[in-house]
Amino acid sequence: MERWIGKVALVTGASSGIGRAIAFSLAEHGMIVLAVARRESKLKELEDSAKGLKGEIHIKVADVTKEEDVIATVQFADKQLGGLHVLVNNAGTSYCTKVLDCNLEHWRTMFDLNVFGLGMCTREAVACMKRSNIDDGHIINIS
Repeated sequence: MERWIGKVALVTGASSGIGRAIAFSLAEHGMIVLAVARRESKLKELEDSAKGLKGEIHIKVADVTKEEDVIATVQFADKQLGGLHVLVNNAGTSYCTKVLDCNLEHWRTMFDLNVFGLGMCTREAVACMKRSNIDDGHIINIS
């Protein structure tokens, strides 16, 4: 983890669960983390819990199913935090129902977040890394 100290990681779905744990752990190990989610109160709790860690956590309320939010979030990382070295695509959803009980809206919601959101975040992160000449960036997709 030494090589990542001071580097910037963007973590989606960071307000709870695995995303929150990843964001906290990366900051604990010295990374500058941009924690992204829709629930501001949960992000603020994460930000407060990270005070005194080796790294730092910045928060950004965004909906990764909205292209303008994704673009603004990556631009924030680029302009305010100095670029982007790691993207953790953690945001996602599922509906545990029988296939015959699942409706089209459930499928649309899952595709918007799990496929299109992940794709937009990846596209913008790679573009940011290329602009910054970061040739050893990492993208981690959690499904």
